[in-house]
Amino acid sequence: MSITKGIFIKYFAKRRLVSHVKELAIYNDKGIHWRSHDSAQVAAERKRLIELILVQLPKLGNSESAIKLNEIITSGALAEDDEGQYIDLAKSI
Repeated sequence: MSITKGIFIKYFAKRRLVSHVKELAIYNDKGIHWRSHDSAQVAAERKRLIELILVQLPKLGNSESAIKLNEIITSGALAEDDEGQYIDLAKSI
């Protein structure tokens, strides 16, 4: 893989990662209510977004920020974030 291609892969992976983290926070803040989701639908949507985030993380290496975000995912805190408190962490990867 060329260096240029690797740079683009990381760039777009980071954009997608940040976008998915934002989308999850927005969903938790207002989306659950706008969509009138029941608990099963909420769990499914959170799982879908977490899976999209987990697809991007390996493309970004093992930086301290990536490791920290993975720990937050594992703890379940990211899935319930309704304030966007992890967006800056995602941007720092």
